[in-house]
Amino acid sequence: MRDLWHFHFYGKVPLALVKGRERTYFEHFWNDFAADSKHSVPEADRRIYAKAYAQPGGMRAGFEYFKAFSQDANDFDQFSKTKLSMPLLVLTGEKASGTFLIEQARLVATDVRGQIVPSSGHWLMEEAPETVIPAIIDFLP
Repeated sequence: MRDLWHFHFYGKVPLALVKGRERTYFEHFWNDFAADSKHSVPEADRRIYAKAYAQPGGMRAGFEYFKAFSQDANDFDQFSKTKLSMPLLVLTGEKASGTFLIEQARLVATDVRGQIVPSSGHWLMEEAPETVIPAIIDFLP
């Protein structure tokens, strides 16, 4: 799938391609995974993230997160044999995955409370704090 290439982007060559260009690499995600690229991760946060990931080992650690997804899928398959009984809140961006994550959660939990955040992409807290924060507060006991 076109939007999943980064799940397989790790190792020496990707590290060499991104070295010194961490900000450029992340701009793709910050802009293209947002509902509106001009209303995504704030500039101050972008500088902090780019600087942190530019430190020695930063990008390698970030890439390892995605490298582990295959093992995560196997682990989750085993874990899902016993469904979670506690309430589970799933907030998802209308312009990101839509109902997909809510449906996925229902495979592993019996009390799923799903909400699609309108006009939002992947960066829910940055794109729609006025919807996300009240949803979390209402969910918490």
